[in-house]
Parts: sequence; C-alpha cells; structure tokens
Amino acid sequence: MTTTMQRWGLASIALLAGLSVTLRAPAAPVPVPRWTFADGTANDAYGLMDGTLQGEATISGGRLQLNGTDAHVCMLLLPVNVSEKTLVAKVSLATLDQGGGAITLQTSDLVL
Repeated sequence: MTTTMQRWGLASIALLAGLSVTLRAPAAPVPVPRWTFADGTANDAYGLMDGTLQGEATISGGRLQLNGTDAHVCMLLLPVNVSEKTLVAKVSLATLDQGGGAITLQTSDLVL
C-alpha cells in the first residue's frame, strides 16, 4: 500500500519527466439501500431492495414496530458484494429491559 508521501513522490517524478498526471480523490461511498418507513412501507428509498413485513411487524408514524418475538422485515439479497460496511439504525425502545439486535447483514446461507 502506498502512502500519501509515496504517491506525491511518484507524481513529482512524473511531472519532472514531462508526463501528465491526474490525481483523483476516491469516490464517496453510495448508500445501498435505505429504508425510512416514512411512506408506511418497508420499501427501499432507491427502489432496489424493498422489504416484506414478517410476523407481527407493522409500520406506524414512519416507524417500524416489532413485537420482540416473531416480527421482522425480510429484504432481498444485496446486489453487490460487501467488503466494507457501516450499518445505521435509529431505534426507539419500549423499555430499557429488552435486548436483541436492531440490524444485521447476513450471507444468503444466513451466516452473520
């Protein structure tokens, strides 16, 4: 892996040799997918991975509501391989005595 200093060093050598060098910043990550529940559905905001409510899952006031036993949302498989991830979930708990996870990312064979 090259460091910033090494990359600038290579660019400087190329410029001294009369070569044209274009430096580009890495592309910013694009969120894939996003569920807001604002429209009363588990549809993906980008239209790629709509969800299906399972068990006793409901949506009310833009919030996904789960009963703590069998309620969840199933999504389609991600259309891309994931090498890095940041998962974000806004959670509102009925009490602070409950446990569990808010969001997971699993492979097609259900491995976390």
